[in-house]
Amino acid sequence: MQPTVENQESQQPQASMPAGINGLHMLMRFMRTVRLRKGILIASLVVSCAVGAVYFMTATRMYQASAELFVVEIGEGVESSTHDSSEARSIMPTLQRVFAGKEVVKQAISSLPPEAMTDLEGVPEENWVRVVKNLLTVRAARQTNILEISYRSRDPKAATTVLTTLLDSYQSYLNATYRDVSEENLVRLAEDQRKTMNDIMLLNQSLVQAKRANPDIMDTADPTQKTTPYAESIRALFPQLVEAQQAVVAAQAQVRSIDVAIANGGDLVPFLQLASESFSRRLLEQQTGLSNQLKAEKSRLQNELQELRAQLAEDRLYYGENSSRIRLLTRQIEMKSEFIAGMPARQAAELARLRATQLNPEVLGPELRGTAVRRLVSLNDALGGIQRQLGYYRQQESRVQAEVARIRDLESQIASRREDLNTLNMHISGIDRNKDQSVKASITSAPAALPNPVTPKLSIVAVASLLSGTFFGCLLIYAMDVLDDRFRSPEELSLYLGVPVLSMVPKMQEIEGEGLYSVQAFVKPSGSESEAFRSLRTNIDFAHEDTQRVVFTSTEPGDGKTTVTANMAVAFAQSGKRTLLIDADMRRPGMSTLLDLRDTLGLSEILKDDAPIQFSAMQNIRATPQPGLHVISSGPRPTNPAELLSGARFAELLAWAETQYDQILVDAPPVLAVSDPAIIGRLVDGIVLVVRPDKDRRRMVIRATENLFGLKCNVLGVVVNYLTPESDGYGYGYGYGYGYGYGYGYGHEEEAEDADIPHQLPRAA
Repeated sequence: MQPTVENQESQQPQASMPAGINGLHMLMRFMRTVRLRKGILIASLVVSCAVGAVYFMTATRMYQASAELFVVEIGEGVESSTHDSSEARSIMPTLQRVFAGKEVVKQAISSLPPEAMTDLEGVPEENWVRVVKNLLTVRAARQTNILEISYRSRDPKAATTVLTTLLDSYQSYLNATYRDVSEENLVRLAEDQRKTMNDIMLLNQSLVQAKRANPDIMDTADPTQKTTPYAESIRALFPQLVEAQQAVVAAQAQVRSIDVAIANGGDLVPFLQLASESFSRRLLEQQTGLSNQLKAEKSRLQNELQELRAQLAEDRLYYGENSSRIRLLTRQIEMKSEFIAGMPARQAAELARLRATQLNPEVLGPELRGTAVRRLVSLNDALGGIQRQLGYYRQQESRVQAEVARIRDLESQIASRREDLNTLNMHISGIDRNKDQSVKASITSAPAALPNPVTPKLSIVAVASLLSGTFFGCLLIYAMDVLDDRFRSPEELSLYLGVPVLSMVPKMQEIEGEGLYSVQAFVKPSGSESEAFRSLRTNIDFAHEDTQRVVFTSTEPGDGKTTVTANMAVAFAQSGKRTLLIDADMRRPGMSTLLDLRDTLGLSEILKDDAPIQFSAMQNIRATPQPGLHVISSGPRPTNPAELLSGARFAELLAWAETQYDQILVDAPPVLAVSDPAIIGRLVDGIVLVVRPDKDRRRMVIRATENLFGLKCNVLGVVVNYLTPESDGYGYGYGYGYGYGYGYGYGHEEEAEDADIPHQLPRAA
């Protein structure tokens, strides 16, 4: 989908590039600006070097004395050695600040001889400490016990004397300070010792009370390694808990199974083991013939039968057979024998009766379910008891563990406080043995002044002068470049754009006339102004690439590209070349207006026509008074000029013109106004950019050139137009203002050109 006319007119091709390349491009552009304005940079360097030379000659010479201190011992009698000096290094920053402190400096100033007061002459006494501190430098060498001290003065002897006095003052200040500190530390440590011992006593009392209150915790060094009785009970109850839970689950399943069997009329015999003990035992004994009651009765009867038989045998010895006693015993024996013999039958009858009554589902079902429910309740009660017992043991175990943790914490606190007490005892012993010891330091490098002044240094002044001169020079060049955004010379223009300057056209006086009679090269071919166009023609002819088809455009409206194009067309025709001039600016046709060709014929008619290109072109080409020069005007303004130029008809027109003419010149709209020049530039051999230095901003011209390069257009070079005597030979100082704008006037609201304006030039034969 092709963009609309409005979008195409608002689009301005940009040459996109990565940020890094863009930054490098800007840096190279600034370096070119510095090169072109190197005079400003040189002047800045000269001024900076002159200021540096004045400073070097007038600055006060300062001499430096240096010394080094090696810390040997450090407070409280703890000696530091060369091999073990971590404690000394840890307070080296403190010692460094003490050396440069107000008290040490004030004490040293009070001890200075008059000849060493050189730097304090004329300074109020209240400022002496500040002056000495500014001249003093104290630095702790990295990873060492060494302090590097230096002092600067206008007199080398005074520098040595002041530094020596400062070293003595520093040592005496430290000795006095550490003696006072040792006494204060001893009092503080004794108080800390008393508090620590009291803390240990209180902690021991708390530990004894805790152990007495918990006799179930064995008195060991590490109570956490103990196994308490509650923990053993918890471990023992866990299997019982699991077993009870499983039994409850099984009992619940049995109750549900009995309910299902009763509801469905199923067999209840498999659940007989769940019946009450008496019912189950009685039923089982009756089924197997082993009833305890029957066996006891049978045994009793058999014993009685034996006794009767024994009595009968004994009575027969004394009584006859017909004796009533013998008959009674015989009858009893017969009755008992018959009863014993009938017991199996009676047992079978009783079993049948029981089976008919006791095994009836209506009787057995409730009995079995009641037994199962009672068993489930019993198991739940047992499970609840185990859980309550387990909860009690766990509560007691938590209490015991809390007491164990408290006892362990007390023992840890006691051990820590005992370590603190040992440390305090060591410090107290050290202070008692070494009351008079403080920081000891030996001078490894005695104070000595350098023979030459340390400031000012010629090398530093020279480097600073060069750097400052370069910086301020570049800053001034940048400011001027921003404020004066114009090209100052042809070399600058060519350097910035990267293309050659093909010609410089002076400002031409307006010629009274119409059509081609208003063109300078046609009216005054021998004039000095026409020579610039002949020079431009020569540069184009002798270009390295083919230049048969050339487009003339500009950065903005008003740069004079139409005037330059018309004069170049005349110059090429005067050289004997058949030349075709095409006005491709169908929005604001300046060429057609200049040559008085605003009518219904022209380029727009060719591009909209459907006839063959050669026929349509011949119908719209005009001849001119200049032999060999033909013109195709812009024609009636179309609504879509960009689409017409990007179509195939315009390319066919250029291809056909190549076969008929030696030189083809195209007048295109400005680059930054519309996209037409970029469209045409890709179809021709080269583009010539017309620049008016007094009006065009440098950044706009660079932007226009980058747009063309970004679209792979071949830019042959630039034409510098509208040079005046005030331009100072196209050097510095154009004398023109900076006003510019985009008032190109493209828009569809303009009134349509009068199609009835007669043209003065005839059509080409």
